[in-house]
Order: sequence, then C-alpha cells, then structure tokens
Amino acid sequence: MSFLGTPLFWLLVLLALVGLTTFIDFKRKKRSAWLDTALFALTGLAGCLLFFLWFLTDHTATAINFNLLWAFPLNLGLPFLLFRKAHWFKNYVRLLLGLLGLLLLLGLFGIQGFSPLLLPLVLALGIRYFFIFLFFPKPEVS
Repeated sequence: MSFLGTPLFWLLVLLALVGLTTFIDFKRKKRSAWLDTALFALTGLAGCLLFFLWFLTDHTATAINFNLLWAFPLNLGLPFLLFRKAHWFKNYVRLLLGLLGLLLLLGLFGIQGFSPLLLPLVLALGIRYFFIFLFFPKPEVS
C-alpha cells in the first residue's frame, strides 16, 4: 500500500486544507462557511455515533470513550446556525477549544490512549476553532 492510500496521508491533507483555507480567510478577513459547515457537520455526526454506541448500546469497546471531546455531538446542529450572529457562539467555540485541550491532556497523561492519527485532526480542528473564536462574528461569511 502506498502512502497516498493511508489514513495519515488523508488526515495530513485535511490539516493542510484547513490550515491553508484559514490562512486565506485570515488575509481576506472573511470566513469560509463551507469549511466550517463541513467540519461541524462531520464532527457532529461522528459524535452522535459515538454517543449512541456509548450510552444506548452494550458495546463495551466504546464505553468511556473520550473521543467525544473532539467528536462533539452538539456540533451536528451548528451548521444550520453558523450563518446567524449568535451571542453565545463565541462561548461555544471557547468550550470546543477547551475540550480539545482536555483531550490532549488525557492522552498526554495516559488516561485514555488515542491513536497518533488523531493529532492532525485535532490540530485542524484547533486551528479552525481558534480562527472562529478570534474573528467571529466580525468577518463576513463568504
């Protein structure tokens, strides 16, 4: 299997795409709604699946799974709210940044083992959340 077919390659592509788009948004002083919508929807879907497996089934492999800190189920509803200037949204993004930090601490102290493949994804989410936190709702949506 070549490197181009590995999950690491595609996660690095995602990290590069998020980083480049965020840099361009920073320079233009605008926010790319398509990227935010995609990130919030995908992490919300993953979070709903993990939540379902943890709390509503007997799957012991997914019990006490702190991946819910990056795959946050409430993110699923946010793509529909991203186009509104809500006063609470900045605090919500602050919460998401805190959850990412907690996730890194849990992995660092060995409370839960995480795949090293999670690091590019967490970095991509952190970059985008930090950008949204700094520039929401000031920049225009493109």
